Amino acid sequence: KKRCRVTPEQLIHLQRYFTSDRSPTAARRREISELLGMEERQTQIWFQNRRAKAKTLDRMLSNRPGADTPSDTPNFVNTADMDLYNLVHEDEPITLIPCTDLSIGTWRRIATTVSKHDLIAYVSKSKRCLTWFILSGGNGFKMEIPFDAIREVNFQGAPPATGVATFLLSDPPRFYLEHSTAPRMDGGMSMSWKQCSDWTEGAQATLVLRHELLGPIAHLSRLVSGL
Repeated sequence: KKRCRVTPEQLIHLQRYFTSDRSPTAARRREISELLGMEERQTQIWFQNRRAKAKTLDRMLSNRPGADTPSDTPNFVNTADMDLYNLVHEDEPITLIPCTDLSIGTWRRIATTVSKHDLIAYVSKSKRCLTWFILSGGNGFKMEIPFDAIREVNFQGAPPATGVATFLLSDPPRFYLEHSTAPRMDGGMSMSWKQCSDWTEGAQATLVLRHELLGPIAHLSRLVSGL
């Protein structure tokens, strides 16, 4: 029997499902198969291969020098964050900043409990920028704020655990939309970022140069002190 190839569109959705659940139950695999128009066996094999690849990556990362060195600074992407790293697909190392809420003017984004990956903040020291990543409707969006565009940063703690970091900018961020290129040999998708116009409602991020980020007090205070 001829083996059906997974289409680029199916791959995008499979990657999303894998990010939220590496080992779906048989019932969940059946549901995914029906949603994507795939055979159950095909879906099962894809998840098996993807888990094997993830384990290989985990082993490679755990063998890095200094991989077990504890640190109180926000973690660089580690083995547990590998899927998240694939989600934002940045070429350079990044520092993740846990957050729950982002407000720019009247536009607001709140991280849901269903998928903790629908709002991500991270810093790229090599690119010298702060990034807000949004996952909406299976599509990735991001805005990059160059360090040089951050005019002022304020931090306010709201004990016991939450903090608010306020960023006043001199220029609007750069906006990007995720798009797929070609399927990779390993079954994943090659994704890249394409610069685009402001994707926030009413172009709030272009009109309002004040960003408020809520998150764990310890992580946000370290972020602010590091900028």
